[in-house]
Amino acid sequence: MMMLVKVEKFFPNKQMITVSIGDYKIASNPKILATYALGSCVAIILYDRFERIGALIHAMLPEPKISRPDNPMKYVRTSIPIVLSELIKICFIDEHWR
Repeated sequence: MMMLVKVEKFFPNKQMITVSIGDYKIASNPKILATYALGSCVAIILYDRFERIGALIHAMLPEPKISRPDNPMKYVRTSIPIVLSELIKICFIDEHWR
């Protein structure tokens, strides 16, 4: 039997930011980004190790079946460019991210 353990248990003194399905969040150190119920979804993490700014995307599917989906964060193909654009506005540098 699998047991669910909340991330807060391991980082009791950190501010936790939870990312829901079909959503994303951006945070800087010392905050922690977490997602639950990943199942068959994909968690995409972008992190600038010098600026210590990161993003977590909780995408459901690889790509939308229509050209303009109602929620582009649900899809890997449409969510990454949007989040990268947001990170670049905040001082995210191409050479720094992993």
